[in-house]
Amino acid sequence: FATGTVLVVLPMIAERCKQLLARHKLECQETDSVIDVMVPTAYSFPSAGTLLGLGFIMFAAWYTGSPLGITDYFAYVGVGAFVAFGSMAVAIPFMLDFFSLPADLFQLYLLGSVVTARFATGLAAMHGIVISLLCAFAVMGQLKVRALLRIAAISIGIAAAAAVGLGIVLTQAIDYEYSGEKDFVARTQIMDPVALALIEDTSQLSPVDRSRPRLDAILARGTLRVAYLPESLPFAYRNDKGDVVGYDIDMVQTLAADLGLSLEIARMDWPEIVDALDKGQIDLAVGGIAITPRWATQAGFSNPYIDHTAGFIMPDNRRDAFGELDKVQKQAGLHILIPADPYYESIAHKLFPKAQIETTDSPRKYFTSEPGDTVLLYSLEAGSAWTLIYPDFSVAVPDGLNIKAPVAFALPRGDLEFAAYINTWLELAEKDGLSELLFSHWILGEESRDREPRWSIMRNVLGWGE
Repeated sequence: FATGTVLVVLPMIAERCKQLLARHKLECQETDSVIDVMVPTAYSFPSAGTLLGLGFIMFAAWYTGSPLGITDYFAYVGVGAFVAFGSMAVAIPFMLDFFSLPADLFQLYLLGSVVTARFATGLAAMHGIVISLLCAFAVMGQLKVRALLRIAAISIGIAAAAAVGLGIVLTQAIDYEYSGEKDFVARTQIMDPVALALIEDTSQLSPVDRSRPRLDAILARGTLRVAYLPESLPFAYRNDKGDVVGYDIDMVQTLAADLGLSLEIARMDWPEIVDALDKGQIDLAVGGIAITPRWATQAGFSNPYIDHTAGFIMPDNRRDAFGELDKVQKQAGLHILIPADPYYESIAHKLFPKAQIETTDSPRKYFTSEPGDTVLLYSLEAGSAWTLIYPDFSVAVPDGLNIKAPVAFALPRGDLEFAAYINTWLELAEKDGLSELLFSHWILGEESRDREPRWSIMRNVLGWGE
């Protein structure tokens, strides 16, 4: 128990077994030989301590809300009997993958094994002692089969009762409910909001407004009209109260406040946004809009204020297969789903020539369908938000995959003065820390709190400078 390994105490186990036999007047040359052979042999085979380690798989299945069914136990016993011959560091990840359990749970196993491994060592030592003594008693003809069967039945009953009791205690004591989705959709703006209205229809600019700079028309109107793309987490979406929130919404809220304007927001698809920008129905569009060659011909864009980092989204149990780019490229039968844009399609075909590439106009379709062997090549920043809503999925950026897509505001084409103002404002937002604050809150998920000053004797002890 103290050493954490049975190997160093095998001589001690053999010696104590011989002492037990001598105490019962059963020690002889034959029993000594049996002990000398069986102690190291028992160490080489899976022990009760190994079973303790494999029991983590049942806990992991329960913990993730998908406990093993009756039919799964046959596979659990069969596969476990083979992997038990290896190290737990290899067996646990294999079993997690076999039962499609989140690979991240291995980190939980490592954390718990600091304690459980000690008890597993104690069980393994006792296991070796019992096996060796049973063999010695069998050689001497002193093995009582009925007594063994009775003890085995009692042990199984105690183990079953303990397992059922532990399950009841855990179920009743741990009232666990996944709250990641609720927390995400309950987020609110972190900037001081301006007067905001959700609109369905917008009026076109009058001929007089069309003839003057867009910024002048906006200031005369007294409102900033903004459209956002649907399904653009975490840049723009509706929270549980029906309010439109997100990284970009905080940006335009601050922009409107700096201009002394109220804000009008409309939800539009990209073709509607292009038409509305041309007709003057909206002033700009947001929603994590990435600049691509095709979209750059349809609308104007501001300078980028953040980047989309390309990564893979996949069922959690497949995450380990996407650690390195060259290994991903060599995967046979890889099926990749990408956003519907020729720019991304050409990149995907160049990087993964052996993969089957398909396009989708909505990431939600991937999460709500049976993904099978399909993975989604998507924005890491947006994908992390989607995995909060669908926690059975994970994001991964393979080593060697360095693709970024600049994100910007979509603006009316040809209005250079308005674009220059927006670019200047975005630069100021970066310099004064607004971009960093919004990135920490909406992308990294950090809570926005007032940071307390560092502890000091002058302020905290003497009370000076408060």
